[in-house]
Amino acid sequence: MLTITALFCNFHIDYNSRAYYRLSRYQGTSVKKLSITILAATVLFTASCSYKSENISRKEYNPYWSDLSAFLAGMPVREGSIFAKAALTNDYELHRSWMNKYWDRVQKENIDIIVPWRNANIPASIERNTAFYPLSGADFVNLYTFFPKAERYIMVSLEKQGPIPDPMKLSPRELKQGLVSVRNAIWTIASLNYFVTHIMRSQMNNRYMEGTLPALLIFSSRMGLKVVNVENVTIDAAGTLLTSDNLPGTRGDGPGVNGIRIQFLASGDTIPRDLVYLSMKMCPETGEGGGGADAFLKKLSGINTFMKSAIYLLHEPDFRRTCEFIIGRSSAVLQDDTGMPYCYFSRAQWDIHLYGFYTKGFRLKGIPNPPHQADLATDYLAGSRPLPFNFGYGIMRKDKKSNLMLIVKKNPAS
Repeated sequence: MLTITALFCNFHIDYNSRAYYRLSRYQGTSVKKLSITILAATVLFTASCSYKSENISRKEYNPYWSDLSAFLAGMPVREGSIFAKAALTNDYELHRSWMNKYWDRVQKENIDIIVPWRNANIPASIERNTAFYPLSGADFVNLYTFFPKAERYIMVSLEKQGPIPDPMKLSPRELKQGLVSVRNAIWTIASLNYFVTHIMRSQMNNRYMEGTLPALLIFSSRMGLKVVNVENVTIDAAGTLLTSDNLPGTRGDGPGVNGIRIQFLASGDTIPRDLVYLSMKMCPETGEGGGGADAFLKKLSGINTFMKSAIYLLHEPDFRRTCEFIIGRSSAVLQDDTGMPYCYFSRAQWDIHLYGFYTKGFRLKGIPNPPHQADLATDYLAGSRPLPFNFGYGIMRKDKKSNLMLIVKKNPAS
C-alpha cells in the first residue's frame, strides 16, 4: 500500500533558480525517502460535505471582498466603498493606469488567443470537472482561462498565501510600496505567461502585500469574477478541513497545511464557486506533518489536471507512483512536456491530442540536461495540430515554438 503524506513541495517554474538540484539536497533529504504527496489537497472538495459553496447564501455576501479585489486590481471602486477615498490619490491613479495596460496585454497576448483554441478543443464532457493545478504559484489566469466552467479549483504551491490584505491599515507610503511589489510580482504573466519564481518570491515577501493572495484576488477581479468571500483554511491532524477568521489581516499560518479559499460568482452563476490555494511542501516519509490527507485522497476522482512549466520534476523516477496516482484519478490532463512523462499514458486508455512542436526538452539553468522523450518526439513527428499561442517554456525558445498535450480518458469510470 502507498504511504501518503500531506505536504507537497513546489519547485516552481523559475528557469533561473537552482532550487531543483535534483531534489536530493532539499533540506538534506534524500529523494528516495519522499513519498507520494502531490495530491494531498486535491480531495478537499470531494471528501468533505462541509466544504461546499452552498454554505454561503446570497444575502450573506459581504461587499467588502469584491471591493477589496477591485481596489487591488486597479478597477473602478464602488461608491460608498471604504476604498473610495484611497482610490482618488495620485499613487493609486498610477496603479490603476499600470494595471489597465498590464491587463490589456494579458488579455490580448494570452487570454484572447487561448479562448478560441479552448472552445474548439476542450470536450464539453469534462469542462465542469474540478480543475487541479500542482506547481501553480499564483497562476489562476491560465487555470481559469482553460477551465472557466469548472465547479471548483484547487491550486497547490510552496509559496505562502500570506495574510488577508487590509490596505486601509497601511499608511499612504506603505500602501504605495505594497502595490508596487504586487505589480513587480505579477508582470511576467503578461510578458512570459508564467511566474518567474525568484521574482515572485522576492516581491511577494514584502511587508505590506504578502503572499500569493493579492495576485489571486487581482486575477479574479480582472477576469470578471465577483469575489463574495475570502477565508483562511487549514487541514488538521484528523484530516478535517477547517476555516478560521476571515477578517482582514488574519494570517492563516497555524500548524499543519494552510491556505486560502476564495469564493466567487462568474457571470450567470447563482451559487458561488471555490478557488482553494494551499501552501504545501514535501517532507520525509515519517508521516510527521502529514495530517489526515489520506482520507481525502481515497475519495478523489474525475479531476482535470493542469501542468505547465513544471521543471520536469515528475520525470524523476521516484515520482513515478505520484504520477500514477494523479493519472488514476484524472479524467483529463492538459500539460506540456515538463509535466508527467508521456510514456505513462497508454493509447488504449487515453485519447491523446498533440499540439504545437516538440523535438527535445528545454534546457534550464540548473537543469542543463532535461529528460528527452523519444516516444513523444516520434509522435510529434508523425503529426500534431497547430498551437496558436505560446505555452510554458516555449516563449523562451528562439523560435517561440511550444507544445501542449490534451489527454482525455476514454472511460472516465475506469
